[in-house]
Amino acid sequence: MTGSPSNDRESLRVAEVPRGRPWFYPLARREAEAIELLADGLSVDEISRKMTVRRDALQVHIRSCTQKLGFRTRSELVDWFVKNRPRTRTRE
Repeated sequence: MTGSPSNDRESLRVAEVPRGRPWFYPLARREAEAIELLADGLSVDEISRKMTVRRDALQVHIRSCTQKLGFRTRSELVDWFVKNRPRTRTRE
């Protein structure tokens, strides 16, 4: 295996997106929206208010996204999101 484990996971993630799925697969649209807001610098409290979800539920979703994509930290998740999101936003 070449590169750091994080880079290998990022390469695998992009290659595993099935045709016809959104670029953020396997995340749900609301999960991607939460990660996008996190990447934009909002705090968990700000995101929970903006998305009208409980803070603890949001933290569970963020942790779930991190695990789904095989990352260990929230920083890795946000870094992956920023590097891979298209120029158009997931929010409408």
